[in-house]
Amino acid sequence: EKYFDMIYKKTASLIEASAKSAALLAGKASEKYALYGKNLGLAFQIVDDILDITQSSETLGKPSLNDFKEGKTTLPYLYMYDKLSAEEKSTLLSLFQKELSADESLWIKQKMEETSAIKDAIAYAKKLGFEALEAIKMCYFIIPIGLIILSMFIMKTMYKLDYIFPQIRAELDQRNAAAAKKRADESAATPAPVSESLAW
Repeated sequence: EKYFDMIYKKTASLIEASAKSAALLAGKASEKYALYGKNLGLAFQIVDDILDITQSSETLGKPSLNDFKEGKTTLPYLYMYDKLSAEEKSTLLSLFQKELSADESLWIKQKMEETSAIKDAIAYAKKLGFEALEAIKMCYFIIPIGLIILSMFIMKTMYKLDYIFPQIRAELDQRNAAAAKKRADESAATPAPVSESLAW
């Protein structure tokens, strides 16, 4: 509830007010448009929070996982936390609001994959997006052009995430395979202990 209250005040309330104002000026059902704007704004912010985890620093123009470092708890982290073991929860909390190493960042992304946290967050953002469109399905012709463009951007981004996530998964698999090979090579290079029964 705190998360949704935060993103409502941060993002959704502005889009809600914009949509409602346009409807009032046009003499249309302002409450329907308010709901449209609210859900669209919530979906937009969730997508933005997902991108902070799934995209590279180069793409974002800022460090990835920056929200977590700055002490912001977003929907993917909430979904992930609920599915972690007690030990993993403790590890996650120990990383909160700190500069992450490459290994720590990788651990977080692996847990996001294992718990389906990103997929669940994408699904929820899509749900909100469709609920926004459902609220005004008979009134499309009076939507301000800016909100039409924003709707298209959000929905396109949510579907794009379905393609981005498998790429992240492939990268994690590749790194895990490389780490496993390194451990196997190190193990093979270490002489096996001599059995006591063979010792003189």
